[in-house]
This record gives sequence, C-alpha cells and structure tokens, in this order.
Amino acid sequence: MVEIVNGKEVNVEVISQAEAAEVLGKIKNGQIFSAVFIKKDGSERKMNCRRGVKKGQAGGTLNYNPANFGLISVFDMQLCKTPEKAYRMLNVKTTTEIYTNKKRYLVA
Repeated sequence: MVEIVNGKEVNVEVISQAEAAEVLGKIKNGQIFSAVFIKKDGSERKMNCRRGVKKGQAGGTLNYNPANFGLISVFDMQLCKTPEKAYRMLNVKTTTEIYTNKKRYLVA
C-alpha cells in the first residue's frame, strides 16, 4: 500500500512484533528513524531517534542486557539540546509504528 505524507509517496507495510524487532535491529548506527509506541502510563508517543550515538554518555555499563527485555537503546533527537538526558530505551513490545527508509511499518 502507498500513502502520501508531506507530498511524498511512502510505502506502508503491516508487520508482526517479531518482524518489528528485525526492522529495528537492521537500522544502522547513526540512521535517523521515527517510532510510535505506548509508554508505561498508557499514553502514545512519537519519537524521532538515532541508534549508535556516543555523544554525552556518562560512561560505564548497564547492569542488564536491554535485548533480554525487548529494549533498544536510542538517542532522542527532540531532546538533543541536553545530550546526557536524551538517551532512551525503546520497547519493541509496545511499538505500534516505525518510519524508516521511506517506509512506514504498522505493527499488528
């Protein structure tokens, strides 16, 4: 299916949660993408983010492996004015939409 967004054609594909994890896993470090997900409080949020950003990291390691919990570490582009506060964990299990490479994925 094709959709017009901001005057441009965007391919739309419906995928499963497992396929969404694969799509997110294939996004290259530094590539900008958008994700819509449900937060812990039940509200919906759209986030423009990047993977593999190293700027402003405090150092150290996590006490857990995010992949074991279905999480992906991302850098929130909307909060990049304060780099130390812009890192977020994107929950693959609650992701409803992904926008990357001129494609829109709807997670069913």
